[in-house]
Amino acid sequence: MLNAEQTTSNKAIMGKIRSIKKRGKTLDNDTQTAIGLCAVHFDTYGDHTCFGHLFAALPNSAKTATIVSYICAVTPLNFNSKKKGFVLPKNKDKRRPFDFETIKNIPFWEYEKEPAVKKVNVNNLLILSDLIEKALKSVENADEIIGDLPQFQARVAKYKAMLKPANEDQEETKSALDKTLLADALSVLGKVKVLENSKVA
Repeated sequence: MLNAEQTTSNKAIMGKIRSIKKRGKTLDNDTQTAIGLCAVHFDTYGDHTCFGHLFAALPNSAKTATIVSYICAVTPLNFNSKKKGFVLPKNKDKRRPFDFETIKNIPFWEYEKEPAVKKVNVNNLLILSDLIEKALKSVENADEIIGDLPQFQARVAKYKAMLKPANEDQEETKSALDKTLLADALSVLGKVKVLENSKVA
């Protein structure tokens, strides 16, 4: 806060800035040291409450979020924003290992977390049967149906037909072909019989 007695000379302003820079660097170094000591204490005794005290001691600055992210990256802890504190996952399989190598060699202000690798399982995408089932359930649970229902049902039938294995399609095609051949054969036999009768007459 400014008051009437404070000078606005360039010398005085630069003096304040140098003081902030010096104290900021000291604070950063002290914070990094505290993180390391808290991690060792946590690893040794299973007590992570010191990280809560450290968080409470941090000044309200943009660096606080960076420090929190750093602690979460190098320890098994997660940060609960609602409780404004660190928590240890109950599931041991979800706990990260301590990363003392990073704590020792890379301070929080130089640490850049590697971006998460985005993965996608294409086996779970565009499953036609799932899409059909979801659509049918939406229609079934709807209080009011808007649009052309017969056309929708036709689309469902068309897409369901696409799901049939190739051998089923082949069997259906073969069956239809057999029926056609049988019909043609009967037709020919009929004509032959008519011809034979005409000759006899």
